Amino acid sequence: MQYRSTKELQLIDSLKEKGFSEELILRALQRSGSYDEEVIVDCIVELMNNPEIIEEQDREKEKLLEQIKERKLEQQRDKEYLERVRQRIAENRMDKPKIILDQSEIKKTALVFGECTVKIRYNDKSEILHLNKSDTIEALRNKVMNAFGLSKFKMSIFKPYRELSDDNETMEQVGLVPNGVVLIE
Repeated sequence: MQYRSTKELQLIDSLKEKGFSEELILRALQRSGSYDEEVIVDCIVELMNNPEIIEEQDREKEKLLEQIKERKLEQQRDKEYLERVRQRIAENRMDKPKIILDQSEIKKTALVFGECTVKIRYNDKSEILHLNKSDTIEALRNKVMNAFGLSKFKMSIFKPYRELSDDNETMEQVGLVPNGVVLIE
């Protein structure tokens, strides 16, 4: 319901007494923006003589109502989308501890198998070798000979730097489990 001033209500009543419909009076008031009775009457006559003006106003009104509906629908869709995103975030937070637990179990499993990966660097070449944690430096030395075709060479690790000279030490003892880098000189 729209608020109407006393002056506006008196004007509407006066024009109703002259036989004009309230709908035409309200349209003329809106169209003219005036409270002068003569201006309103002229506007009413113009509206009565040109029904396409009323049709145009109705189309504009429908268009505005449709835009309002679209905005409300879009706002509702945005609200639903945000709710779905919030729900996914909450689900991800619930799943996160499980993922961490699963990864820690994977690490335990990898250690149980006892494998190690060693990257061998020789000049500009490098090779990745897979050994067991219980394999000795001698086994590593044999694999390096086969991979690079070398007969005499020195092997060392860094962090901390250390030459691998004792062939009886295991991969685990020299710190190459689960992985490490060996330099060939």
